[in-house]
Amino acid sequence: MLGLRSFLFNLAFYLWTGAMCLLYLPALALPRRVLVDGQAHWARGVNWLMRWLARIHVEIRGRENLPEGAVIVASKHQSAWDTLIWHAILADPAVVMKQELMWIPI
Repeated sequence: MLGLRSFLFNLAFYLWTGAMCLLYLPALALPRRVLVDGQAHWARGVNWLMRWLARIHVEIRGRENLPEGAVIVASKHQSAWDTLIWHAILADPAVVMKQELMWIPI
């Protein structure tokens, strides 16, 4: 059963991601806020798919400790999920990555 749920989640994830890319492609010509909202919508959708298909429930602790305004959050990456959850949690996250990641062609 775990294998079937994993397969269904992966299928739904790629379909959802592809649909969101097509939907928000015209937003590249719109103000930045539209793309930021699209990223948050995509991330919330992925979390919903995780909960519904993979039965993975996420608990976020300490959110009330985030100050208002700009803040630096240093995430200790445990999985690829860590890179997308911030779009659902924070209003307008800025991502900093190491230069070597830009060498990856895709």
